[in-house]
This record gives sequence, structure tokens and C-alpha cells, in this order.
Amino acid sequence: MPALPTNRAYLKALRQAEMAAWESAPVKATPSKQVTPRLPSTARHAGEGWLYAFLTALCAALVGHELWSLFQASGSWQNFVQYVRQLLA
Repeated sequence: MPALPTNRAYLKALRQAEMAAWESAPVKATPSKQVTPRLPSTARHAGEGWLYAFLTALCAALVGHELWSLFQASGSWQNFVQYVRQLLA
């Protein structure tokens, strides 16, 4: 309901009634449980650490192998460039 000059008294009476109801509500002394924003985490298994270590080592080996292949192929890069130039000429 918009606040217009014709209904300001009505809105004020509604606000006062709401505040009276709010202030008369019973107050809890202490909450029974502390509310936490995070869910509890699950228990970790002993094999998870080894699995993550294995996957990390595997990825590191793969990156190393690809870098080695790149450096090996860089020696013949000029041959590839000459081949492309011959195709385009």
C-alpha cells in the first residue's frame, strides 16, 4: 500500500500495532543451539590423500612430457615453416 496523504493515519496505526505485537512477544533467554553457516564436513578416508598425490604426480609427469616434446619439436620448426611457405607459394 503506497503512502499517500489520505492513508497516512491508517499506515501509522498499522505500524504501531505491529510494533506493539513485536514488543509483546516472549523473548528467549539463550538459543538452544549455536547456528553455524557451514555444514559439517564428511570424514576423510585415508586413501584420499594417496589418490590426490598420485593424480598430482601424474599431471606433473604429463606436463613435463609435453614440455619435453615441445622442446624436441622446436628444433625442426624451421622445416615446418619452410614446408608451409612452399605450400602457400
